[in-house]
Amino acid sequence: MKGKRRSKPPPRDGASRDARARTPLEAAAAAHQSGDLTRAQALYREVLDADPGNPDALHLLGVAESQQGNHEAALELIGRAISRQRGTAAFHSSLGQVYGSLGRNREAEAAYREALRLEPAFAEAHYKLGTLLRMQGRAPEAETCYREALRHDPRLADAALGLGNIHRERDELEAAEASYRDALARRPDYAQARVNLGAVLRARGRLGEAIAQYRAALEQRPDLAQAHCNLGNALQEGGDVAAAMRPTGKPRDSTRRMRRPVSIWGSPCC
Repeated sequence: MKGKRRSKPPPRDGASRDARARTPLEAAAAAHQSGDLTRAQALYREVLDADPGNPDALHLLGVAESQQGNHEAALELIGRAISRQRGTAAFHSSLGQVYGSLGRNREAEAAYREALRLEPAFAEAHYKLGTLLRMQGRAPEAETCYREALRHDPRLADAALGLGNIHRERDELEAAEASYRDALARRPDYAQARVNLGAVLRARGRLGEAIAQYRAALEQRPDLAQAHCNLGNALQEGGDVAAAMRPTGKPRDSTRRMRRPVSIWGSPCC
């Protein structure tokens, strides 16, 4: 039997529905989607004060807690959501992500597989399972998961990036380049794909193209510390020591994100 389909996020600002007409849960989810986790958490708690067993509020508050590093609280909240609505694949997928954050890989894998049992076409769960498997050195299984993710959702650039990472780890640089370019074709503003593509181009001796990708990544994500580091190294390798020493912007600690939209169904958008 197929699991219950995931409810849809509320319309973004500027959509036809007036913000004043939103339900409390929709207002909370809109704040969450915009990246305002503190307000979202407060609003989810207001929903739960009125309806303590609301499974969507429990789930999304758990997601927000996990995004702020409160993984144990997230486990408890998402577990309560599942106890009230076991057939929702998104709840199990979010549970898998929290388990993964805690290093509990066996439980994470089981949760993702339950999500996929309930909803076999759940592309994001295929992708997340693939990433979990890749980090455990199970590349062939991970590759299958990434390809399934792309089959079910061709827009999922993260899965194309994952394939590129597998090829790169195998030293299959031509295939890695193709996968990173595929990720960018699916999502042109994907700065991390540009950084990874730059690393492959540099490894293939195409230093000028690598530098161009790093610069493009920084245009899209000025806070991406990896792009600053790789650009400086590439410039120095090319003999442009002065440019390598020149500030390219203000990198931020990679653990500190600028406020930007997040996916309320699990992982932050990149």
